[in-house]
Amino acid sequence: MGETLSEANDHFRALEHIDQAFPIFERLTKRYPQVMDYRFDLATTYYDQGRALSRAGKVEEGLASRRKGVEGMEQLWKEYPNRNLIGSKAAMYRNGVVFNLLQLGRDKEALDEGQKSIEVLRELVRRSPESGEYRYNLGLSCMNASGVAVRLREHRKALEIARIGIQAIEQKALEIPSWNQTLAGLYDPYVAGAISQNLLDEAETTIRKALAAREKLEPNAWTTFSTQSLLGEVLTAQKKFAEAELLLLKGYEGLKTQEKTLPAPGQVRMLLALDRLIAFYETLKKPDEVKRYKQLRAKYPDRSPFQPK
Repeated sequence: MGETLSEANDHFRALEHIDQAFPIFERLTKRYPQVMDYRFDLATTYYDQGRALSRAGKVEEGLASRRKGVEGMEQLWKEYPNRNLIGSKAAMYRNGVVFNLLQLGRDKEALDEGQKSIEVLRELVRRSPESGEYRYNLGLSCMNASGVAVRLREHRKALEIARIGIQAIEQKALEIPSWNQTLAGLYDPYVAGAISQNLLDEAETTIRKALAAREKLEPNAWTTFSTQSLLGEVLTAQKKFAEAELLLLKGYEGLKTQEKTLPAPGQVRMLLALDRLIAFYETLKKPDEVKRYKQLRAKYPDRSPFQPK
């Protein structure tokens, strides 16, 4: 009930309903501690309370409640290690904790929590490799954690995490829009990590393969243009400037033509594509081009998920 009301933006009313549920589940849990379902519901109620508090602007309180939900679910996971649903809930509830920590600017803690979530989801994928839910959640968790790692300049870790996510979802990503966007989000920290570790040949091979698949199946999708820009960044690092310039321009211009209809992740990638063009022309020492693209960039707020703190 709380979730439905929260999604309707009636956050405070949602909190009232959640608060009414607490005495019920706490009483049942104390009276029947051996009944797993009651403890599961209590942990879920804590998490729902944390989500409603967060959406009502009470982020610190929301974080505390979400942590209680995670603790309750993880305790159940220890007691019932074969119940995959419990493990999945624990991992995804922890991602809610990550979100709150990012809101509070506590990136290092967020990365640590994200890695714990990834560990659980990797185990679930190992157990149930055909489960699309576990694979997608693993890819999503890796996307978030690797982006935080780049912001913290922990590029080796970003690369390791992004690789895990890419491997989890790349096979089916082009068939499912939500997976496709998540995969696009994984490529950015992957490339940043690979360049920092001088793994340029690996990065070029990976991104060329991704681009070839995208251009074949969805040539006009924003994710394809974003991948073109990414490959341009890799080629710039390899000093293959002629091909890099063509891809950087094509990627940015493709994103720019769709600006009014881009989803939030696509809008961020358009800004990243602009940043790559600025860096490219700075490398080539072309001040007129640098000035031109900086003027374009100045029209937008900085929505890059990889801005170092």
